Amino acid sequence: MKPTVPKSGFFSRIIIAAALSLMAACSPESAEPEGAPDAAPDASDSASAPVEGTQPAETDTSQQQTTDGARPEDYDAEQAGGELASEDLIDGEWFMNGGEAMFGPPESEAIFTIGCDPQAGEIFMTRSIDLTGNRQARLGVFTDEDEARGYWRDAGDVMPIAIARLPSDASIFGDIVSSERFAVAAEGHALLVMPVSEGVRAVIDECAA
Repeated sequence: MKPTVPKSGFFSRIIIAAALSLMAACSPESAEPEGAPDAAPDASDSASAPVEGTQPAETDTSQQQTTDGARPEDYDAEQAGGELASEDLIDGEWFMNGGEAMFGPPESEAIFTIGCDPQAGEIFMTRSIDLTGNRQARLGVFTDEDEARGYWRDAGDVMPIAIARLPSDASIFGDIVSSERFAVAAEGHALLVMPVSEGVRAVIDECAA
């Protein structure tokens, strides 16, 4: 049996309106106001998110120079034709010690050496630069007609000396033998432009034999 709802009367209309309001308040749809704004985005997320249509900035290292203003990239076979001949020779002289050719200022320690490791089939070079701490530096060996590249690494000596090795049959060594001068680069350090001595030729020929 259904309850009888009065069809008229001011009080009855108030009761019905109150009941409808209470039902609306308990409805799930009333838990969140219609059209409520979304939560504001986290500022940290928006700061780290890339902007659409843009690319991250890249560091241009092509113009990074060594301490003397010369980069290994400044000397290559494509720029042959006397450019190396216009460079000043570094002050020093060659002397031999235990089968190695050494170069340095007169009455001073050698700053560069070149020798042969026949068992490894390599020619090694040392230079007085500090690469301790497992660091390395790019190596460049140049003549006016050829070039070779590699890396200098710490030689493990008590003195700050770096060592680099290249295959003894690398074409650069044959070109050094027939040249009057050659250059040796170490990234971040001065370019060494040195004359080719008979001792240097002897070391290279020994490894080529």
